[in-house]
Amino acid sequence: IGSSIVGVMAQRLVRKLCTKCSFVSQVDPIKDKLAFEHGITEIKKANTKNIPDNKNNLSNLNNEKLCPVCNGSGYKGRLGLYEVMKINENIRELIMKSGNADEIKDCATKTGMRTLLNYGLELVKQSKIIQLMEELIKRNGSDLHLTEETIPYFRVQGQIMPADSLPISSKTLKEEIESIIGKNKFDSFLKNKDFDCSFGLDGIARFRINLFFERG
Repeated sequence: IGSSIVGVMAQRLVRKLCTKCSFVSQVDPIKDKLAFEHGITEIKKANTKNIPDNKNNLSNLNNEKLCPVCNGSGYKGRLGLYEVMKINENIRELIMKSGNADEIKDCATKTGMRTLLNYGLELVKQSKIIQLMEELIKRNGSDLHLTEETIPYFRVQGQIMPADSLPISSKTLKEEIESIIGKNKFDSFLKNKDFDCSFGLDGIARFRINLFFERG
């Protein structure tokens, strides 16, 4: 096996949160220990309803309407997590020498392998601004207003309404803007105090971005 194998892949299917009824919550250091330990401050959670086993008797729901997308389950669809280990010469040598799993994994991660855990954490840490853009599209909105230390707002059919989100810190907002427009453009923004550009979500939509410092 050691001389012929070219790679190993592990995969897991996980449930996706319903995009219609999921909500944002601050990370609880005890209940959300794993997220907290990896520096995540807020996460989306499923809005799960306690549906009776007898589908013909929904009176226990107190006439509460179920989400039309997930029917109260809190989840809709599945997502694949993947861990791919390409066999390089160092790993092949460990296999030939009957190295243990920990040694092989350590060698693989040092040469760039992304573990299932890290893949999942990257999805959880997905850009807050990108998530808000996706939410704006779902609401058929036209504008997304972001101000540091303030709850984001959408403009939908001419009306300004708050997003289902916690306030975005100054640090997070600056880091995410820089990651979207690039360091050179971000440095130009800091210098000129104003910046315009366009940004696209592949296959979904394009946005015009206007960045500026508020006076005072």
